[in-house]
Amino acid sequence: MLRIISTLFLQLLCIYVIAGNVTINGVAHKSYIGKKVKAVCFTDYISEQAQELTSCEISAKGEFTLSFKTDATKYIMLRIQNCEATMYVEPDKNYYIGVYQKDSAEVESFSRYTPIEIGFVNTDSLELNYLIYDYLEKYDGFLSKMQGWKMSDNAVMAARTDTFCKKIKAKYATVNNKYFQNFIQYTLGALQLNFRNELYVYENYIKSKNILFAHREYVSFLKIFLDRIVGELIKTEDLVKEVNNTSGYESLSAFFTKSKIMLNDSLRNISMLYTLKLCYANPNYKRERVIDLLNDMSKKTELQFCKSIASNLATSLGKMQVGSAITDFTFYDFNNNKISLTGYKDKYLYVAFFKPYCKTCEEEIKVVAEHQKKFGAKINFLYILMDNFSEKIKEETKLYPKQGITYVYSADWMAMKEYFEIMAIPAYVLISPDGKIKISPAINPGIDLEKLFAELTKKK
Repeated sequence: MLRIISTLFLQLLCIYVIAGNVTINGVAHKSYIGKKVKAVCFTDYISEQAQELTSCEISAKGEFTLSFKTDATKYIMLRIQNCEATMYVEPDKNYYIGVYQKDSAEVESFSRYTPIEIGFVNTDSLELNYLIYDYLEKYDGFLSKMQGWKMSDNAVMAARTDTFCKKIKAKYATVNNKYFQNFIQYTLGALQLNFRNELYVYENYIKSKNILFAHREYVSFLKIFLDRIVGELIKTEDLVKEVNNTSGYESLSAFFTKSKIMLNDSLRNISMLYTLKLCYANPNYKRERVIDLLNDMSKKTELQFCKSIASNLATSLGKMQVGSAITDFTFYDFNNNKISLTGYKDKYLYVAFFKPYCKTCEEEIKVVAEHQKKFGAKINFLYILMDNFSEKIKEETKLYPKQGITYVYSADWMAMKEYFEIMAIPAYVLISPDGKIKISPAINPGIDLEKLFAELTKKK
């Protein structure tokens, strides 16, 4: 009876965890004045869906304050347009930071946020960010030494790594911060994977230990471990048949139970989720079946965190599937008039993602202008800027074809890029009259697109 009461108490305690306040007071470089700064985290570290916690505008003095609640230590991103800084926050803590100017030597990439640095004011030596910075200096120093070693004997490399791990654990043994201790444990575990076999790592870092779903470094370590296990598994005909033809979650779970290291419910479930994410990107697997399995898993798994991850994965992977409803985004045309995607219903919408100074974009805009002349009565054409809008860009695009083509921008174009899964420009998406994905990615302007438009708009 006592055991039942205790279990019930723990369950209630988990449900009613009190979230603590986090406040970040910052002073940003003058180049960021007037821009929005957002605090963003991941819903989980498998689906890696970005979730905005809060945002505000940076004042004329460069000052900003971000406040939100969290019930656990979080890794967060501070985003200003296409720039990003990262930090860790703990419940009931206040942070005072400075945001530095973007490094002029930093090469900007369309595929990622440009990293910027932040500095912490009055940070004591036991504050989590300070501890992590201090530890990573030593960790990175050891990696640099490793690159200089010219030895082929794995045993010697493993022995040196073991020595480093023992020294690190001894140095920080008195630090009373559970997140930081796990940070050390599992970054060192990832290091061990370079020289140790999977069984050694499983026995020492995974077996009989809790699965830390909400710990970034733990999940990073676990994904490296699972890449060794399921990386080969997804190539097998057995798994292809299981995913493409299985009846559902229970059958897939039974399939994974064949492996001795997958007997633990939590490890098996997280492994299944990560495997399904990899399967979705593999052409041998039916994407619709992967989504079906994730949806089934979100309903049937008894692990609450895995329910959430399965649901998040189904949403993030399936959002650009044919027939998926498009999120209603708000844009502004180059004269700052508000425009909404829902305003384009009742016609097909051909969406182009472009950037000035892109020669291919400029050449294909001319072709789109010809398509518009032929099909403009039944198809709308929208060009979305994948860059920070400015008067200079407005001037550069002044000579672009305007008849029947609308050019728009978003202050949060990086979020737009992530949503539409734009990896390079130009890129295109076709949305049906009911506001759902018709083709993604869509055909580039040209003869094949003209044939498609003729087929879609012909009288029936």
